[in-house]
Amino acid sequence: METYYLSWFIIYSFIAVISSLVVTFMSIYALSKTDPRIMFLFSFLYSLSFFGQSFICVAFMPNQKSSGLIIVLTQFLIYFLSSILADPGSGKIIQYCLSVVPNVCMVQMMKQVFFFNNQTDVGLTFKTMSF
Repeated sequence: METYYLSWFIIYSFIAVISSLVVTFMSIYALSKTDPRIMFLFSFLYSLSFFGQSFICVAFMPNQKSSGLIIVLTQFLIYFLSSILADPGSGKIIQYCLSVVPNVCMVQMMKQVFFFNNQTDVGLTFKTMSF
């Protein structure tokens, strides 16, 4: 059973690496001040978390057609949770809880990338990131 999941993880990791490389190469031209390694890491981790959510959703659906539709619909609806964080008065607890959701994390990360790329001289690098 473990080999089954490991084989799918390897396949989807390969797909995530390829798509992350494409995103990274596109971001080199669009986001010139941003470190490409950060964009690759961000895109790769988002892809893996998206595949993980899809695996969980497929486990609860009766067939492939309904699971594909439900996955796309839930990802689209979950994206709108990021509008809760658009309010500057949203509390820290809400921010931390919603940051676990990959789509919300993606929106918040892209806001930071565009801010650092357009509003600072240095851009987003490993030195300007605060962990």
